[in-house]
Amino acid sequence: MSWISLFVAVVFLFQAPQRQASISGYVVKMGTGEPVGKALVTLSSIGSGRNQSFTATTNSTGQFAFQNLEPGQYRLMAARNGYVRMEYGARSPNRPGLLITLSLGQQLPDIVVQLMPAGTITGRVFDRDGEPFANVTVEALRYSYQEGQRVLNGVQSARTNDLGEYRLFWLQPGQYFISATPQAQRGGVLNSLSVAGPEIAGAIGDIANRDGARGARGRGGQQGPQGQRGTQAPPPIAIEPQSQGQSAEAYIPVYYPGTTDAQSAAPISLPAGIVFSGVDLTVVAARTLRVQGQVINGATGQAAQNTNVILLPVQRQSGGGALWSGIRNAGNLRSRINNQGIFEIRSVVPGSYELIAVLNDRNNRLTARLPLEVGNADVQNVSLVLTPGFTLNGRLTVEGVQAGAGNQDLARIRVMLRSDSTVDFGGSAASATVQADGTFTLQQVGRDEYHLRVSGMPRNGYVKSARYGAVDLMDEGLRLDRQPTSPLEIFVATDTGSADGNVQNDKQEPSVNVTVVFVPDGARRHRLDLYRTASTDAMGHLHVEGVPPGDYRVFAWEDVENGAWQDPDFVRRFEDQGKSVRINENSRTPVELRVIPSGG
Repeated sequence: MSWISLFVAVVFLFQAPQRQASISGYVVKMGTGEPVGKALVTLSSIGSGRNQSFTATTNSTGQFAFQNLEPGQYRLMAARNGYVRMEYGARSPNRPGLLITLSLGQQLPDIVVQLMPAGTITGRVFDRDGEPFANVTVEALRYSYQEGQRVLNGVQSARTNDLGEYRLFWLQPGQYFISATPQAQRGGVLNSLSVAGPEIAGAIGDIANRDGARGARGRGGQQGPQGQRGTQAPPPIAIEPQSQGQSAEAYIPVYYPGTTDAQSAAPISLPAGIVFSGVDLTVVAARTLRVQGQVINGATGQAAQNTNVILLPVQRQSGGGALWSGIRNAGNLRSRINNQGIFEIRSVVPGSYELIAVLNDRNNRLTARLPLEVGNADVQNVSLVLTPGFTLNGRLTVEGVQAGAGNQDLARIRVMLRSDSTVDFGGSAASATVQADGTFTLQQVGRDEYHLRVSGMPRNGYVKSARYGAVDLMDEGLRLDRQPTSPLEIFVATDTGSADGNVQNDKQEPSVNVTVVFVPDGARRHRLDLYRTASTDAMGHLHVEGVPPGDYRVFAWEDVENGAWQDPDFVRRFEDQGKSVRINENSRTPVELRVIPSGG
């Protein structure tokens, strides 16, 4: 080897590592620019065949660095105790940040991630005599959007200490509602009593594919309308014994500043880095009732045994969205039945409920469900008739895909029917995997109203049509009250379009990392599967693929709560600030938008 060749080889060896990219920067406190030390910074690769994550911890000056990075796209996120987790380039917490694109050998210094200080809410809980109440669960709740409805979800909970004190910390700044619910205690304070056996120990997820009796009426109660899905509240806690023929008294959940009605609760606006103290609550006691009845096995006509019965509290919507969400947040009144099929549930306060019974008999699940209104007297002689679920066969066709053995495109698709009523219990939705020949079978589907979901579709796939006989499932949903006689036919198309464009503000400057949403035209707005979202890049450019053909109203929000665009009332406020766009099959459509500013 000549000395020239040797020199070239040595230079190459020294230069090769330098062709790797790097990212470095700082984590600072939002609003002040003070460095944040000991912050955990995570860099995650996006879209590469092997998703990788790298971590670094900031030093006392808030500095971090990542070396020897492969070219590609990355997301950068920082977190620290006492602060709200933030992505680089995000406009607010829990919003997506900007993608970082690295080319070969690129050195990207001076990246700045701003962390928002978290807030704290503190207070005390007292009993009805004004004494500190220990072991009470206090919960911070926030509204969020779920499938176009605004629902109240638990964010964080804490137990009061012996002084009745609680502390909810590291909360993201924003608006909260605070609730207090006394816990079940040993020695006579129970959240459910059973006349025929021990309290149900199984998880609520065992209750699934609900169906059964409708319209039954018991003495002291009235038949009520169907409840809203995802809106239950915690049950009461008994504080006095309840004997036959007598009512009892129980603590019920209370919302700050002292109401038992979640709709009347006062919000707390929590600023960044602030300890909001003095949020005190006094628990409320109320007279309670009992619900009694019998469970019948509809297949045999005999009293059902080994059946679980649950009374699920339901608060209906009143124009302002659902009030409570998440089965994990709500204890429920439960009972086992005796060998005559008799059940009794105690410590029930007046209100709207769903009474549900489930019997797992070998490989068959029998269920019954009854909407129930509890008034000012015990509800007696309720009859629940258990019935087995239905079997619904179907076929799914994908545009341009030949069904047959070994077809992996079809084998990845899953069909699901989700109930439109009350609350989805864990695993309750009827679902099935599509076979290689395109067929599927949904089993143990209860009497109910359903909407269809299809997951695992091929890239850019969407449900173009879904029919059960003459019923269009995408427009009308599916109501089952008898064994289906027709197959469910689903057609998935891939003739989607794409859109490219730019978003600017009123000064004609690029709007960076704003949320762009394609909202279907008025006739299709109920079809949540047709909505498409995207974010602008660092140049204010927009690119979105997989948009089903049709007419859309396109909006660009500077800052918008996730899912708010699926709420018709929310979108209606901005209708005149959107732009009408038609997406044609297999085409690219230009879009030029003006951003809707925060608070606009």
